[in-house]
Amino acid sequence: MDYNILITRLLSGFVIICAFIFLLFCSNITINIFINLIYLFIFLEVFIFFKKNKHLYLILIYLSISAIFSNIYFLYYYKMIQIILFIVLITAFDSFAYIFGATFGKKKIFKNISKNKTYVGFFAGFFISIILGFYFNNYFSIYDNAFFIFFSFTILFFSFSGDILESYFKRLSNLKDSSFFIPGHGGFFDRFDSYVSSIYFLCLFSVFY
Repeated sequence: MDYNILITRLLSGFVIICAFIFLLFCSNITINIFINLIYLFIFLEVFIFFKKNKHLYLILIYLSISAIFSNIYFLYYYKMIQIILFIVLITAFDSFAYIFGATFGKKKIFKNISKNKTYVGFFAGFFISIILGFYFNNYFSIYDNAFFIFFSFTILFFSFSGDILESYFKRLSNLKDSSFFIPGHGGFFDRFDSYVSSIYFLCLFSVFY
């Protein structure tokens, strides 16, 4: 493992998360502006670096629908404690999957799509995020345990699927990173691919529950 990349990745991720958590204490409109700026940068990356991708229109549709769901959620269904749990689950999954995968992982899950996704990383990230989320959920009494399991498993499924889908799009475009805008991560699409996919479920979940 390249520890310089790891430290840079963790620091840049920490700054982004701190900025987002700070904005959670602001108005829904302020948060929504911040979220839409992120989508704007992702669209910019796609137009610049994915323009030769044969699935360009599919990528744009995928991102557009995600942006619509995000706006609906933050304008009408936003709950601070719920979104913090959402962030805890995805951030823990991404971080620990990367650390354990890079350190101990050997067998790849989708070696033709993403060389960095290993079984060790996946299961380590999955179980650690569930444990951290479980204590967070119980401390703040957000959901009962059975409902938490449903919520967290589905969020992590969408999170992992979004990561793999973005890796597939990059593979078709012969890209290692979606851009070079965020140190240690590559681009905004790289950093927020899990959130882009998971917001679909979070929005639908909030509509019905």
